[in-house]
Formats: sequence, structure tokens, C-alpha cells
Amino acid sequence: MYELVCSLTRGSEHIKHDIPCEDHGQIFEAESCKIFAVADGHGDTNCPRSQLGSKFACEIAISEMKVFSTDIIENSWEKRVISPGKDQDSLIRQLITSIVAKWITAVNEELELNPLSEEEKSGCKRYIDRYDRGERLEHIYGTTLIAGLLTESYLLLIQQGDGRCVVFNADGSTSQPIPWDEDCFANVTTSLCDQDVIQKFRYHVIDLSKNPVIACLMGSDGVEDSFFTMELMDSFYRDLLVYASENGVAGLNKHLDEELPEFSRQGSGDDVTICGIVDIDKVKEFISTFQRDNEIIRKESALKEINDRLKSINAMGKLDALKSDYEKAAETVRKSEEDYSKAVEKYDSYTSDFQQFNQDEAEGSEIAKVFARILDVILSGKRAETLKNKITELKIEVEQAKQNLDLSRENLVPVEEEYHDFLEKKIVYEKKKETIEVQLAELRDSEQ
Repeated sequence: MYELVCSLTRGSEHIKHDIPCEDHGQIFEAESCKIFAVADGHGDTNCPRSQLGSKFACEIAISEMKVFSTDIIENSWEKRVISPGKDQDSLIRQLITSIVAKWITAVNEELELNPLSEEEKSGCKRYIDRYDRGERLEHIYGTTLIAGLLTESYLLLIQQGDGRCVVFNADGSTSQPIPWDEDCFANVTTSLCDQDVIQKFRYHVIDLSKNPVIACLMGSDGVEDSFFTMELMDSFYRDLLVYASENGVAGLNKHLDEELPEFSRQGSGDDVTICGIVDIDKVKEFISTFQRDNEIIRKESALKEINDRLKSINAMGKLDALKSDYEKAAETVRKSEEDYSKAVEKYDSYTSDFQQFNQDEAEGSEIAKVFARILDVILSGKRAETLKNKITELKIEVEQAKQNLDLSRENLVPVEEEYHDFLEKKIVYEKKKETIEVQLAELRDSEQ
């Protein structure tokens, strides 16, 4: 038995900047059908009433889908809806045309009752001239729309603009059956207020007798924009289904109401709306599969992040450059140590010889006298004074060599730390990568 999911939250960035919630989500349940709709009003000051546009879009989509469902049953047109072809396209285009026409009527009536205030006009710089001429007034209420109609025999999905609709198939796999609109990219989206909206509207019909589904969840772009990949978004939806299987759909709705504000804060910062259908009994058959698949996705995502970090570490020879800087600094220290050692050795040698000379001269030994005569020749009679001066010079050289050694050691410290920290990060990432690769291999083996 299918149950309806519906939850929305005002985005953290909207709260921060005092912007109203521009998303809307709505569900409807009758004996013959279930309907769910998500609309995302444009975050553009030229569309100052997009929060009303999204609300009208969901209300009208549900109202028109109810009528559509009843008409199909009363006229026994189920096969025409299910079977691809001109009849299917004609019926669904009529539904889309009706939704768009009534939405345009609703927003124009609202504007007639409540003309734009001066404050609203001040933000409409790009379109204010058109608005003043009574042109493109629907743009004031611009919004996207995704809606689903579930009956006993088919699931009809329609969409204009961005957002994603994820279907969980009978085998537990996921798909996005509504054709994607290439005009939706980055912050650009098609809209209910576009002049070619009826032609641009996409749809897909699933024959439940041939392709049963266990769940269908649709979300505004605040969901999609919170993830780097579609696989991670699918993983998020699988987590929701696991939660529903353990706590019921009512529990899931409560859980979403509580958690979506934080989800927005940590993710896109945008308004977030999730609506859809879930068959708990069928979902329960895939809990272990979903959990394993999600673990694989998380491991793959972690592995990608590690590979990106390793690539960054190796990029542009950064690690090699740090290694080269470290080796140069270490070589400077080695050379400074060598120079200092030589200076000390030379100083000690001269000092020792001078001390010995003084001792021998005092004792009047023949050796001292011979040495004195040699010094007289070499130093021209100033042997003692010159020797002292030489020792003084050598002492200064020792002190300078010591200063150079201390400075080189001081300079080595940050270079060595940066190099070893970087090298340690690389080693840690490589170990993590190895561990994750082993875990992934084990998880994938468990699929077989």
C-alpha cells in the first residue's frame, strides 16, 4: 500500500537574509488516486511573489490531476494514457494546458486584487517596464513544478523547470524517468511563466502492471544542490526509505520536518521540499540492499575525495618542491656544522700552540728559543702580538660560524615541519585509500 510523503522547510540562507520560503509542497489522497506536487518559486527580486506562484502551482496541479484521473476512469481511457503515442500525448498535453491556463488566471487575479507595492516594484528593475505595460505579469509569480498522479494502473509524472524526481523500481534500482530539460543548468531554470511552457513541459507515464515501483520521491533543487553527485542524492533518498521502513511514513514525515532545517544549513542553504509515495512493505524487501548500496556510495565518495587530495598533493610538483627545499635547508645546516667544526678546530689549535709557546718560553727551553727565532722570521719580531691577534680573529670566525649554524638550524625547522607534515598527509591518505579499496571490494563481492 502506497503512503504519501510531504515535508518542506525554509532555507537557512532565506532565514539569514529574511527571504520568505518560496517552495511549496502538497499532497492529496482519494480512494482512486494519490497526488503529490513540489514547486520552487524563483529566487529573483523580479519575481517578488514567487512564494504565491509555487503555492498556486501545487494547488492547481492537484486539482487538475484529480479531474484528469476521474475523466480517465469514467471514459475508460487508461490504455490511452499508458500507451505511448498521439493519444497519450494529446491527453497529457490537455492536462498540462489546463494547469498552465488556470495558474495564469490565478496569478493575474491575485495581482489585480493586490497590485505590486512600491517596495516590490523597486526590486523588479529588469522587468518593471513590461510590468507597467501589463506584459509578462505571470513572471512576478514565476515558479517550477513537479507533480505525480498515482492510480491503480499507472504513475503519471509531469515537470517544468528544475528539481528531481527519483523513482525506485521493483528491483530496488533508481531512475529519473522524466526527460531532463537542458535549459536547466546552474541557477537557470525554465518556468511556468515561460511563453513556451506548454511545449517545454515534460512528462512520463509508468505502466505499473509492467514496471511496478516501490517508491517515488521528488524534491526541489534545494535537495539536489546539497550533493556533489546524483549517486549521493539517491543514497540520501535510500536512507529516507530505510527510515520509513523502520518508523513508518508518518515517522518519516516527522523526521523530515525536524531534520530538513539542518539539512539545508549544511547543504544548499536553499528551501527544501520533498514529496512522494512509498510502499513500505515492498521497500522492506530491499533494506539490506539499500544499506549496502549506500555504504558503497559513501566509500566511493570517500575514495574520490582521497584521490582528489592525493592529486592535489602531487599537483604541480608541490611535494617535490617541498622535498627540494627541505634537502637544501638540511644541506645548509650540514655545511654550517662543518664550517663551525673547522673554525673551532683551528681556533683550538692556535690557542693550544700559543699556550704551549708561553709555557716553553717561561721555562727557557731550547725548543722555545728555536720556535721564537722562527716566529721572529715569520712575524718580523711581533710574534706574540700577532699570534694573539690571530687567535682573536679565529674567535670571531668561530662566533660567526656558530651564528650561521644557529640560523641555518632555525631556518630548517619550518621547512622540515612543512615537508614532513605534507609527506605524513600523503602517507595517511594512501593508507586510507588502501583500506577503503579493500572494504569496497568486500562490499561488491557481497552483491554477487
